[in-house]
Amino acid sequence: LSVSFFDRRRLGDILSRLTGDVAAIEGVVLSGVIRLISNVLRIVVFAGVLFFLDWRLALTSLIAVPVFWATARVFSRRIKIASREVRRRAGSITVVAEESLGNATLIQAYGRESAEVERFAEQSIGSVNAELAATRIGALFSPLVDLVQVLGVMTILGVGIWELTAGHITLGGLLAFLVFLSQLYQPVQGLGSLSTSLYAAAAAAERIIELL
Repeated sequence: LSVSFFDRRRLGDILSRLTGDVAAIEGVVLSGVIRLISNVLRIVVFAGVLFFLDWRLALTSLIAVPVFWATARVFSRRIKIASREVRRRAGSITVVAEESLGNATLIQAYGRESAEVERFAEQSIGSVNAELAATRIGALFSPLVDLVQVLGVMTILGVGIWELTAGHITLGGLLAFLVFLSQLYQPVQGLGSLSTSLYAAAAAAERIIELL
């Protein structure tokens, strides 16, 4: 990169990108790929079992899948915005720390210690607020997904009871279907959670791409 690039950028923010932002991306890449493959394989296997047991109930159970993804998509956008602010604040803290420690002699000579402490405290409070905002959004996601899952199971129960009275399925078959259905919803929920993690890492990736 050119000298003019470094003239326009603050060294502390560049250091933050090379450490914190890279680590955020690394964490998702190392764990996210394995989780993605595992969840997709589980969805394929359990969906196949459900269609084998009863294709009508299986089709009904898949209605909840788009709702899962729609919920995850809405929250993912908000998490990405919140994560951008978290990463920006992390960079600002590093900027203040680097400037203060790099010029410690001048700061002490002119008695500017208190002013630098205030600068650092201001950026730290901003970082805490950004982290709390991102955490609140993430905390709302799991209960909503659980609610969708409960509504999906209740719908399946209603259709299953109707099929049971019509003689299309046995009680044992319905119970077996519900067991495998719970196994199907878990990886779907896992993919939704993974998507929010990917959007959070995307905020860090944007800051790295600027350097590249």
